Amino acid sequence: MSFYGVYDGHAGKDAAAFAASHLHGYILNSPYFPSDPVLAIKDAFHKTDNIFLEKGQKEVRKYRMLEIFLERKSHSYV
Repeated sequence: MSFYGVYDGHAGKDAAAFAASHLHGYILNSPYFPSDPVLAIKDAFHKTDNIFLEKGQKEVRKYRMLEIFLERKSHSYV
């Protein structure tokens, strides 16, 4: 089996790299594969989007904590 994809990175280079690394695995591991490949691809796209967004939210929270720490360290309070 061959898998070909073009990851243009319109959501940023990190999104393209994440999709390139994970999308094909999510397709192969979908409960719909191989019986319904179209549904497996849709399922994998949703999973890829959701996991990437969750990862992004964790990064945002991490940087918010860093920002709060830096503000407290410099005695800036909001």
